[in-house]
Amino acid sequence: MPHVLHLVTWLNPGGLEYWLSGFIEATRDTSYRMSVVCKASTKGTLSASLIRNGTSVECCEMFPRLLSYPNRLATLMREWNIDLIHNHMGAMSFPAIRAARRAGVPVITTFHSPQFSPQSAAAKAPVVRSLRGIFARFSVDYAMRHSQVITGVSQGVLDSLYPQYQSDPRFRVTYLGIPKREAKQHETYVIRNAHNWAPTDPLVLTLGRLSDEKNPLAALDVFRLLKAKVLNARLAFIGQG
Repeated sequence: MPHVLHLVTWLNPGGLEYWLSGFIEATRDTSYRMSVVCKASTKGTLSASLIRNGTSVECCEMFPRLLSYPNRLATLMREWNIDLIHNHMGAMSFPAIRAARRAGVPVITTFHSPQFSPQSAAAKAPVVRSLRGIFARFSVDYAMRHSQVITGVSQGVLDSLYPQYQSDPRFRVTYLGIPKREAKQHETYVIRNAHNWAPTDPLVLTLGRLSDEKNPLAALDVFRLLKAKVLNARLAFIGQG
């Protein structure tokens, strides 16, 4: 049975994490075995249900032991007899793919965004942010050179990372998303009522964390264009941050 290892930061609630959890559950009865390794020190709250259903989820901390990370991860790959790596590390792809090369395991790298914004206060410090940006560019380039397949969640993501991607057969667009759900009438009523918006006002919802990598300001730019043509349109953000 081919053994696929997914490399992620963690399995806390998020778009990638929900998609991956659902993907693993949907493929449970197939001829593939799925496992997950997180680079953070915690597995995340979504890991519990996967573990209960028999999926191996382990932590291989990248920080503060960055230099030893490729060897530790490569050792785990050999011990688990991994046949394929699915890398979701983004700006931190370099150590993960270096480990896969040492273990002789092919890699699929999926990019979920062309932006790799710092998450912690320390990473946002000017000097650290600048060094992190240099490393991110090197890491992404390394991933694109040494992955057997490179996917992006949209044409825009791949075009931003590598404008010539359509001429390289290794690149392909894979639309990963959470299954859509129709909003219930009472749910939109709560939003409209909270702001005294009329039931007939067109309502636009943007879903996601209010953080840099989700680029919520882009929604304002788009809404500004809509508002010029639909004067009574309303915009609501749903997400933490």
